[in-house]
Amino acid sequence: MLLALGSLVALLIAEASMRVFAPTFSPLSFDLFYRDRDGQLRLEPLARRQHAHPEWNVSVQINREGFRDIDARPGGEQPLALALGDSLTFGWGVEYEDAFLTRLERAMGGPQTGLRIIKTGTPGTGTTDQLALLRNLLPQYPKVDMVLLGFNVGNDFTDVAEGGASQFDVVDGLLVRRGAAGTGLGPLARTTRWLKRKSYVVQLGAQWLWHRERRRTNAIAVQDRPHAGLAQRDPWLQQFNQIHLREPFPARLQQGVDSALAAFTGMQQLARGHDARFLLLVIPRSIQVYDTDRERYAKAFGAAPAEWDMERPQRILAEWARHNGAEALDLLPALRQAASATSERLYYFPDSHLTSAGHRVVAEQLHAYLTQHPLAAPGSR
Repeated sequence: MLLALGSLVALLIAEASMRVFAPTFSPLSFDLFYRDRDGQLRLEPLARRQHAHPEWNVSVQINREGFRDIDARPGGEQPLALALGDSLTFGWGVEYEDAFLTRLERAMGGPQTGLRIIKTGTPGTGTTDQLALLRNLLPQYPKVDMVLLGFNVGNDFTDVAEGGASQFDVVDGLLVRRGAAGTGLGPLARTTRWLKRKSYVVQLGAQWLWHRERRRTNAIAVQDRPHAGLAQRDPWLQQFNQIHLREPFPARLQQGVDSALAAFTGMQQLARGHDARFLLLVIPRSIQVYDTDRERYAKAFGAAPAEWDMERPQRILAEWARHNGAEALDLLPALRQAASATSERLYYFPDSHLTSAGHRVVAEQLHAYLTQHPLAAPGSR
C-alpha cells in the first residue's frame, strides 16, 4: 500500500513539474476537431499538438482561421490559390514545411511575395464537405486566382458515399466512427483513455514507446511489415478496394462517385464565378504505385489479378475533366516513375499517406504544371 501511494505521489509531482517547467510540451492526442455552427468539421484555431505514430513524429500547429497554415494574409498583388482536400492535402504524417502545398508555395516565390496558398485541407472531410467550405471561403478571398482540390482516389469516393465528415462523431475533440463512441469500454478502459489524453507524464511515456516502435518498424522490410487491417480483412479497407475492381460498382459506391463528380462541377462553377481556375489534383493510392502493396491487398482480400482495374478511378476523373473542360493533373505516372527510381518510400506502410519524399514529388509536379500553365498576372484578369 505504501509503495503504491508513494508511486502515485511521485507521478503527481512529475505531472505538476512538467506543467510548470515544460509549458510548451505538445499533447500527443489529436483532439483538434469540432463542428461549427453549420455542422461542418473544423480544426481548433491556434491548437498545437505533437502527432506521434509508429511511422512518424511531427508537430502540428493550426492558425487563427483553423487551418494548418501560416497566418499571413495575401497581399493585393500576389497570385492567390485556395487549396482544399482531406488528410493528404493537410499533410498528415509530415512536417508542415515538408507538405506539398508548402513546398509548392516556396518554389513559386514564397508566401510573402510569390504565390500564396491558403491551405484548408481538413482530415476526415469528404469532397461534398470541401464544396461547402469553398462556398464559405470565397467571399473572404474574392481575388482568388485558382481553386485546387486534392483528391485521393484511394478513399475519397467511398468517403463521399459514406457521408463525408458526417460518418464521424466528435468526442472530446477526437474523430470517432459514428455510433462507436465508448462502446464496450469498462471503467478501467475509460480511465486509461482519459489518462492518455490528459496526462503529460503518460504522454511522454507514450512518445518514448512510439519512438521505439518507429525504430522497430523501420528495420522491417515493407513487404514483411505486419498490417492489422489486412490480417483482419478490415471491411473499411475492403470498401476502398471496390473502386479498383472491374465489376459494376455497388449502388452505394456509384452514388458516391456521382456525388463526388457533382461536387467537382460545383467547385468549378464557383471558381469560374470568381474568374478563377479550378485544378483537380488526382492523388493515387500506394497500391497503384507499388506492386508489393497491391499484392498484399489482393492476397488479404482474395482478389485475383483479373479482377483488378487499377486505373479505373483515374479514367473516371479524366472523363469528367474532358467533359467539363476542366484542368486535372494525374500524379500516377510521376509517382510510379519516382518509385521505380529510388528505394525511398513515397508512401507509408501500413499507413498509406504520402511520406515527405512523396510530398516532394507532388510539389515538383505541381510546380512544373504551373510553370507550363502559369496563373494570370495580378491585375490582368
